[in-house]
Amino acid sequence: MTSAAGRLGPGAGIRGFRADTIRFTRIRRDRRGRIRDESPLDPGIAEELRALIRDRARIALECAPRDRSAVAGIDLDRVRGFFHAKGLAVRPVVVTDRPSVRRWRAKLAEAGYSDPFGLLADPGSRVMGSYVPAIAIAISYWAEGLPRFTEAEAVVHELAHGTITTPQEWTAELLPGGTWDLWIRRRGYVAYDGPKAAGEFIEEGWAALMAGEYARDVLGGQGLLPARRVPRHLADIAGYVWELPYSPDDPAWSTAAYAAVALQLLADARPGLDDALIRARNDPAGLDDVARTIDSVRPGLYRRLQSLPYTDDGFRAGLDAVRTAL
Repeated sequence: MTSAAGRLGPGAGIRGFRADTIRFTRIRRDRRGRIRDESPLDPGIAEELRALIRDRARIALECAPRDRSAVAGIDLDRVRGFFHAKGLAVRPVVVTDRPSVRRWRAKLAEAGYSDPFGLLADPGSRVMGSYVPAIAIAISYWAEGLPRFTEAEAVVHELAHGTITTPQEWTAELLPGGTWDLWIRRRGYVAYDGPKAAGEFIEEGWAALMAGEYARDVLGGQGLLPARRVPRHLADIAGYVWELPYSPDDPAWSTAAYAAVALQLLADARPGLDDALIRARNDPAGLDDVARTIDSVRPGLYRRLQSLPYTDDGFRAGLDAVRTAL
């Protein structure tokens, strides 16, 4: 990320995203690095940054890998219909393979991006994809021979992160030397301060819930299964295990599954939580409804969950906190 006169990374504005609606907030810090005050960014500088964002969007789109959803057996119309039925917007998605994503990363780096995909994990990892808020597009990795699993866990999960219709808000911080450090201010339930993030437990859990609901209701998968149906080493996960259709017998477990089970248990205890979670995708005020609903189970529980790191241990601790609260 950089100054209005130089290089900007990561880019923003691929299809379905309008750079001219981006809002910037300037922050200043005290000597200890804490945010001292916030104010709107100077309109002239803001417009310069939007112009750079549009340019990076054009470059990103021109060198993006081809969507291979048809080859992979993915029904994107079916996926879009699932979200539209909930009143949620759907961002573009590229279903591709890991080598193509590596080449895309390299091309974007050559074009001047200091970190082409921001939080996107390297495609050599076990991650199935990523929603990239800085360019408003979902990247889903094609699992060879597993079209139903790909459609739910890779496509629906990542598109769930992009079901946000409010204008993007970016934070701008003037660094020594006159350069601007920029980052997305919020992605769904996640709030950022540079590379630091808070709120991933609920964001990832909700995306996993959407993938599981899709697998169960649209693809005929199992969704949440009783623990007696799974191996013993998973049987202590709140009495449930998250399953997507690897095969009829093998549960698919991920870090986000701990959060998904926790949200499911909270929704069982507070029936209004499901609707509040969906409202929050379209209305920032809905975040307050989510917080109040979760805190009605135990005061302070929402803040506790929002503070958890995105790790197996962190998300397991969140599930334990929910079980204890209930």
